[in-house]
Amino acid sequence: MNYQGAMAERAAARYLQKRFYRLFKVNFMTYYGELDLVMRRGRTLVFVEVKARQVGDERLPREAVDLRKQNNIIQASRLLMKAYHLEHLQPRYDVCEVYIENYEVKSIKHLANAFQLD
Repeated sequence: MNYQGAMAERAAARYLQKRFYRLFKVNFMTYYGELDLVMRRGRTLVFVEVKARQVGDERLPREAVDLRKQNNIIQASRLLMKAYHLEHLQPRYDVCEVYIENYEVKSIKHLANAFQLD
């Protein structure tokens, strides 16, 4: 992971923790890929894909979370839930868009329920 990505993930985790999400796992690796942040809020297990962009970039960070990426995140989330016996919790899939300028986080946009199970 590059410096910008690591900075974005740390900032997103802090942002969500200030909003009463509890951090469960960071960078959980599976066959399907990595889960950036796994947070818990009540009976919901929130899988957060963090995407960073430079301020002024015309592409929206969420555009990088295409259908293939969404499917991989969902498959990876199922593995994590089974491994930790968390099938009783409700999964939710969010995206955090982190905007960076001069190695500084300028803003974060949290998109709850950015995508869902098929």
